Amino acid sequence: RPQITLLPGSVRVSKRLAKFAAMVVVALLFAGFIPLLIAGIIQQVRIQAVRPAIEKYESKLRKAHVGRQQLEVLHAQVQKASDHYDALDALVVHEPLWPGVLNALADAVAEDVVLTRFTADLGKNGALEVVLEGQVLPSASEFDGAVASLLSTLSSSVFFRHVKLIAANAGRTGKVLGTFEIHGEIVY
Repeated sequence: RPQITLLPGSVRVSKRLAKFAAMVVVALLFAGFIPLLIAGIIQQVRIQAVRPAIEKYESKLRKAHVGRQQLEVLHAQVQKASDHYDALDALVVHEPLWPGVLNALADAVAEDVVLTRFTADLGKNGALEVVLEGQVLPSASEFDGAVASLLSTLSSSVFFRHVKLIAANAGRTGKVLGTFEIHGEIVY
């Protein structure tokens, strides 16, 4: 009879379990796989829902990147203009007061003295060096007095320093008593 069995109890239980083992394994696999499948589907739906926002932000990011590059170019231009302005400002601040220099020079030159050359160049020591060349007219009482007066007036001026006579030629010709060359520095 099929109900009568000579197998021990443990074997009978394992035989019954063996019938259901395949179904239990399949059920356990489905029990573990279905939540993963559902979680994957939910995640995919979220990704698809976020994708338009990502594309919108990517286009905004591209526009912002272009705007940032333009801003960097403008910043560089402003910096360059600022550097030029600072350089010009430094030149203006450190430039001699030319109206004062020229007025002091005009006050120093007597009526009997004619300047033939006035130059100002940057010297080796960084100072602005001045070269004055001129002639003393015959209407002056004497050559030495006119040149000494010019040297004295330039030396006492606030615009000139280190004034010295470099060359003097007191040879009288028809139109002049002599010529001279004076070097000095402009104070600024």
